[in-house]
Amino acid sequence: MQKNQDYKNAALDALKGNWAPSLVVTILFLLISLCFVGPAYAVDPSLNPTLFLWLFGGITLAELLVVVPLQVGYYNTFKELYVSGDNRLTANMFSLGFRKYFKVIVTYLLYGILVTVGIMLFIIPGIILAFAYALVPYLLVDEPDLSIGDTFKRSRLLMKGHKFDLFYLELSFIGRALLGILTLGIGYLWLIPYIYTSVGVFYKDVVNGTAGKPVSPAAMPSSERAASAPESYMPSDETSSGE
Repeated sequence: MQKNQDYKNAALDALKGNWAPSLVVTILFLLISLCFVGPAYAVDPSLNPTLFLWLFGGITLAELLVVVPLQVGYYNTFKELYVSGDNRLTANMFSLGFRKYFKVIVTYLLYGILVTVGIMLFIIPGIILAFAYALVPYLLVDEPDLSIGDTFKRSRLLMKGHKFDLFYLELSFIGRALLGILTLGIGYLWLIPYIYTSVGVFYKDVVNGTAGKPVSPAAMPSSERAASAPESYMPSDETSSGE
């Protein structure tokens, strides 16, 4: 597995020259989310709103129908920026999460139930499930023909042995998150794209089966990554079943 700094460096490389559209799409995403989720979401914009809503008061129909697909699109727009250099961030946010609209909604509904039940079972199982299914938003876009059950299974297999890696990657941003608070939240407008682009790099590293190999697409420029990207994100059976 690559080091956290490798993921971050690749993310910064993808964001270079694209900070303006990143800020625009982030502001738009937060404004729309706040309209449905409320001020509490602003405490930590990286929180999964679906999980947050399930744990604290349930989720309304409007939130499920609007925030969830928008969130899937937001995650994937930064993944696409890394993979192909596509900087149509706002357009991608609205398109990527709405392509399989009802599948996205049902999948996230089940995700919220699974994680919430796990949280109720002494918290730790819920956290483990949250990381086991952390790749579901990306698989919904990259593997749209997978059934909902297979989408959960694929994420679980891909994250086998990598759940702590993702946790450690997200934890590495805690210093910047504290600085973001000191800037009255303004710093989050740069931090959130940085985080989700880094997670997108992590996702591609895992899916491409490059964990543990000396050469990774994370070190390639966007043009080279696009040229060398496989036609399918489906991992081999050997990669999926391994640690």
